[in-house]
Amino acid sequence: VGWLSLNPVEREDYRRLGGLEAEVASAGIVRRFVWRIKSGDQSAVADQVKGDFSKIAAADVLQGARSGDGVSVSIMRDTAKYIAMAVANLATMLDPEVIVLGGIIASSGDVMLDAIKLEVTRKLMPQQADQVKVVLSTLGDDAVAIGAALAARAGA
Repeated sequence: VGWLSLNPVEREDYRRLGGLEAEVASAGIVRRFVWRIKSGDQSAVADQVKGDFSKIAAADVLQGARSGDGVSVSIMRDTAKYIAMAVANLATMLDPEVIVLGGIIASSGDVMLDAIKLEVTRKLMPQQADQVKVVLSTLGDDAVAIGAALAARAGA
């Protein structure tokens, strides 16, 4: 899913990571945040690192959004839009009943889930928007290990 193309622009990080991954993973969140600060936007999150952008992590931007920092809120809303595009595209192609979001998305659900659901509803056909549920994974960072263990057990 991380390789979904959601932007016609060809960038090096898209070729290395995949288009969606480059935008919604931690590095993409930080990249977009730093770009906004370098463009002149003001943020308490940026003020805390006194210009040393290498000290900013996605968790800082997420906490900034939780605290009402305008740039951080905007970055997380943009992230939600990228995720919603991917969810809507997958739902259109695969027609699932549920799409489960994991990783940093699951840990930031309090900030992004409502925005993701709203954008998904806007992007899907009306009759499909009511049929697909978007939920957060409850497995946390252990999701990959749990899935691998279950797959290994099923194959044994």
